[in-house]
Amino acid sequence: MLLAALAVDNPELLGVHVVGSWRRGLSELGDVDLVVVTATGVMTADLLSPGVVLPDCVEWNRAGARQAHGSIPLADGADLHTDLWCCAPEQLGGHLLFATGGQAFNLATRAHAKRKGWALNQNGLFDGDGQRLDDSTEAGILDVLGWGWVEPAARERGTR
Repeated sequence: MLLAALAVDNPELLGVHVVGSWRRGLSELGDVDLVVVTATGVMTADLLSPGVVLPDCVEWNRAGARQAHGSIPLADGADLHTDLWCCAPEQLGGHLLFATGGQAFNLATRAHAKRKGWALNQNGLFDGDGQRLDDSTEAGILDVLGWGWVEPAARERGTR
């Protein structure tokens, strides 16, 4: 329902990615994590974009230009926390890496980049002068770090 609503209400989206614990293949999900890609990298409307229409099936607590957080009411009375991040196409690799996690893996990759004098964040991998080092893909970031591809399910351990 959530993905369908995003797709129907936002035909201008360049991509919708389910990330987090679902992408890592965990048997239990504590929340729903999504990354949406827009031409401008923001969800708010401007001259270049009509903005992202957030689905009504989520009770949104916070919504800004680049992220929104809320919960989906479940039949048993519980709520399923939902996080949605928005990025531009050139930021997709960094966002997928960040939002897929796990936390220990993210900390390890960022520490590795820092030891090399670089910065790794949700927008990508950058040298000390702020120049992009990656090709806007997860694989590109991991290759530049010297790690090679790490399957999302293997990222739960926090190392390559």
